[in-house]
Amino acid sequence: MSVRQRKRKRARRSGEKRPSFRLRRGVLLGFLGTFLLAVIASTVYRQVIDNEFLQHEGELRYLRASEIPARRGMILDRNGEPLAVSTPVATVWADPSKLVGRPEVVADLAASLETDPKALQQKLEQRRDRFFLYLKRRIGPDQALAVEDVIQRHKLANEIGIESEYRRFYPSGEIFGHVIGFTDIDDRGIEGMELAFDKWLHAEPGRRLIIQDGIIFFRGDGKYRSKIGLSPSRALPYMGSYDAEHKVLTVVFFSKPEEAEKYVNSLWELQEDPFGGDVANSYNDGPVNGEAMGPFYELESSSPAAFLMPDESMTHVHTTIHMQGSENDLDVIAKDLFNVDLASIKNIFI
Repeated sequence: MSVRQRKRKRARRSGEKRPSFRLRRGVLLGFLGTFLLAVIASTVYRQVIDNEFLQHEGELRYLRASEIPARRGMILDRNGEPLAVSTPVATVWADPSKLVGRPEVVADLAASLETDPKALQQKLEQRRDRFFLYLKRRIGPDQALAVEDVIQRHKLANEIGIESEYRRFYPSGEIFGHVIGFTDIDDRGIEGMELAFDKWLHAEPGRRLIIQDGIIFFRGDGKYRSKIGLSPSRALPYMGSYDAEHKVLTVVFFSKPEEAEKYVNSLWELQEDPFGGDVANSYNDGPVNGEAMGPFYELESSSPAAFLMPDESMTHVHTTIHMQGSENDLDVIAKDLFNVDLASIKNIFI
């Protein structure tokens, strides 16, 4: 009798039960199969059914763009009188995920928007997993001021925002309504002349600020008032610009002490955090029109805030270098300093 047969015989005598590996294998395969189906279902839901969240999160990490709303073209009669004209109005948006648990804010916000607080709270609850939601589009100036007051009182600069859009008005009212037609909420023509000539009348918004792969592109063309600033934790001790028309690469180096955290806030108003300013700024202004001071753009840096006693001093060095030459030579410098080629700089806003 072999050794294996003797072991089997001894096991039968002792009443010992052999473990069921087939049962264990079935349970394990069932668990893995269920887990795999759950992963596939979640992937399909995220990628196909509800892909806005992943798109939003992905864009936050590699691409951001700031758009300038554009005015839709006017429709005039043969005497030059306007039949359809677009006027700038305000639109209010919010981050539902940050407002759901703040009923006092929702109540004040509903009052400023002249809407039912319960309806607004329900709207936020239904979209609590989202990060962007239009609360009310194309509101009047009085409502916009009321919303701004709520933002300031509750310190909601990151939770609620106001952006500019355009609203279509028809001075002639119903007289030419059947001919002129009308536009939808996104200012696209859907009836009459507004639809027939939509390609001519519709205006494409311009892009002024793009963040891509950790690099900030800011359009400094002297045509629109805008500004961007970088805090000490985000800024590098250099920045630059490129003038493709004259083939001039400008590089700015400035001193930025590693231990410095406080910089003067340059906003022209009373500050709650006067030392929460930026170390690097870029400013762009438009043609002189009574308000703008341009056209120009500038790259500027700031020294850390310091309370200096008499006879004390602090040194801040800001060096600007203009380099003009062939694009091939300048491209080498741009890649080495900014990790971006000149072709990308020229085409980023196209």
